[in-house]
Amino acid sequence: MSSSAATRVIPRATEYRKPSPLYDILAVLVCLSIAAGGFYLFYKSLFQSLGSQSDPVGVVVIKINSVQRRMGNRVLWDRLFTQSPVYDGDLIRVPENSSAVLVFTDNEIELTENTLIRIQLKDGNPQIELASGSINLNTGAEGGNISLVIEGRTIDAAPGTVLSAAAGDEGMTLQVSEGRAVLTTEHGENREAEAGTLLSLNTEGVERQEPAAAVIRPKPNANYLKAGQEKLEIAFSWNRINLERDEVVYLQIARERGFNSFVYNAAAFDNAGVALDTGLWHWRLVFENTVLNSGRFTVTEAVGPSLINPAMNSLFRYSTQPPQVLFQWTEIEGASSYLFQAASSPDFSSMQIERQVWGTSFTDDANIGQGVWYWRVRPIFTSSFEGTAGVSSTAIFRLEQTAALQAPVLKLPAAEDILNISPNRNDLFFSWDKSTEANTYTIRISADQNMQNPVVNETVRNNYYVYGKNEQLLNPGLYYWSVFFIDREGNISPISGVRSFIAHREDPPEAAPAVIAQERVTETPQIRREPVSILLGSPAHEASLPGLTALREQTVFSWSSNGEVRRSRFVLSRNSNPLQGTPFMEIVNPPQTIRVDRLEEGLWYWTIEAEAADGNNINAASVRQLRVQPIPLLASPQNMQPARGSRFGTQQLAAQTGIVFSWSAVPGANGYIITLLHETTAGRRQITRSNLENRLNWTLTNFAILERGTIVWQIEAVTRNPDGVIEQRGQVGENSFIIDIPVPGPVQLIDTGNLYGN
Repeated sequence: MSSSAATRVIPRATEYRKPSPLYDILAVLVCLSIAAGGFYLFYKSLFQSLGSQSDPVGVVVIKINSVQRRMGNRVLWDRLFTQSPVYDGDLIRVPENSSAVLVFTDNEIELTENTLIRIQLKDGNPQIELASGSINLNTGAEGGNISLVIEGRTIDAAPGTVLSAAAGDEGMTLQVSEGRAVLTTEHGENREAEAGTLLSLNTEGVERQEPAAAVIRPKPNANYLKAGQEKLEIAFSWNRINLERDEVVYLQIARERGFNSFVYNAAAFDNAGVALDTGLWHWRLVFENTVLNSGRFTVTEAVGPSLINPAMNSLFRYSTQPPQVLFQWTEIEGASSYLFQAASSPDFSSMQIERQVWGTSFTDDANIGQGVWYWRVRPIFTSSFEGTAGVSSTAIFRLEQTAALQAPVLKLPAAEDILNISPNRNDLFFSWDKSTEANTYTIRISADQNMQNPVVNETVRNNYYVYGKNEQLLNPGLYYWSVFFIDREGNISPISGVRSFIAHREDPPEAAPAVIAQERVTETPQIRREPVSILLGSPAHEASLPGLTALREQTVFSWSSNGEVRRSRFVLSRNSNPLQGTPFMEIVNPPQTIRVDRLEEGLWYWTIEAEAADGNNINAASVRQLRVQPIPLLASPQNMQPARGSRFGTQQLAAQTGIVFSWSAVPGANGYIITLLHETTAGRRQITRSNLENRLNWTLTNFAILERGTIVWQIEAVTRNPDGVIEQRGQVGENSFIIDIPVPGPVQLIDTGNLYGN
């Protein structure tokens, strides 16, 4: 065998080449792009079914539980939030134990449980097609541009009409309680239905002949206002249909839906009047164990509010510019607003101010002039309530313009009194008559009769000045003092008369010869001792302190006696006779200067009870009254943004990271509180409330807490002390904006499409 034949050829192994990392990165990017594209298409498809590019035609408001909506030409249903816009072509479904209200301009349609409708626009006006269930329609005075379609028949309601309609497997019913409606059949035949009409048609359009009752009063789901303490009489009236005159109908009323116990059960021909208290009431008309008609209504307490400020017979004095009066009253549950009225006559025939107020306070911006004024407040409820709310009692206040500011009248010390300025002395008090026009007082003490170069030049808010026992501004000698004040408008009063006093320092007695001492004793005149008595110093009787002053500064009470006191007691009380009952504060054997912290608003009474050295009672001759005024509210912030009526949709919110709320600074405020509320037909529900902010803006970044519909935002300016305690609150500024974003909620599966459910 040749060497060439014996040679064995072994193939060479293929060399492994590591792929470039660039290919891996490219593959990952392609996969991510495909995933992102798929997610975007899914997101767009999902939200296209939940939102609409067209303008909403109305609003649906959930009253109980939940409501579902499916937009036209879509297969997804979404469960709506409390208040949501509706669009042309929407299907609305109300499940069991639920209810909702549709609002179209001045028309309201209540959807009861197990109801399905379709919303369409016809010639620019809404048309409601009732597939199943029942509805209650209430067209306002400006409404009526709405129609119902039931089994091919069209119902047009005139303005001011109240009707109910139902559709089911056995046909349809139409009942008109108020106003007028026209039923047009599929063949174009018209039939008018006045108040008290009940039409009951089978599936073929033939009117049924069974006994029935067409209820005129009460309206479906009526709400009544009870303004007094007595029970409210509810009027029931109905038309008898297919009933003989001798056939008896019973009206039954109960608190519970099951009618387990009756509060009223009596025979009635076609009307009745029943006096009922507040609450939710269920009623039905029964003939031979057959319920002819049924419903429910609510009686709501609607008494007038209690008036808080200004108090009865308050007096406001001014020099040139009438003051802005702050009016406050208590809140009435369920009231949407209040009607404020002020007049110069007790019968309110000469009305000066009549204003609708959204809140429980109002500041007079009309600057009513001097005179006696009467004011009252009436709560206002929405148009869904029947009756008139009660009005508050009438309060009176007076505005009095003074011809000219009068100079203060000095009281103590008297002219040429000798005041002890020795080191071991008590506080010295300078007092003068209180002026109702005064905002601050300025006292000057000078060695010059012309009041040049005063050694004391102090501004105080009370009608007294305390020269403390540790102060050393005065030296022995003759001094003069005077006072003037500045009113709330900045006007300066004339200066009081100048009064003198002698500052005297009592030196310790020196040792002296007995003969000299005897001579001194001999020369000392006999002093006739007066009975020991208690003298109340300041505050003066019926003094008035601003609420903030009493809160931030100590209120100083002073008293003295002209003899030895063995026992004493300081009493401060809300009782006009402070020595009776349990006082707010009492101090046994108090000093002659008493300082009280943080006095609250209202009337206070104080006195000194004492016993002289001989055991006789020497109480103060009279009780002093002190009024602490209410703390005025700070002004409401202005230039609030977002402005009223602003609308935020998906595109606007996607383009920003938060909604910025801003406002202008309020003089005197060092903090602000922001509150967001969701506006519903059942009232307002708080969404969030900020902590105290010391900025002029606040940003909301958590959009998840917002629901579709109207969002009310309020801002209140406050003043807080260094410890963070709020001392002064403010008037609430308010704006609203609309959230119009398609936020998906839980959905349910039905037979008409692909549903994503609970």
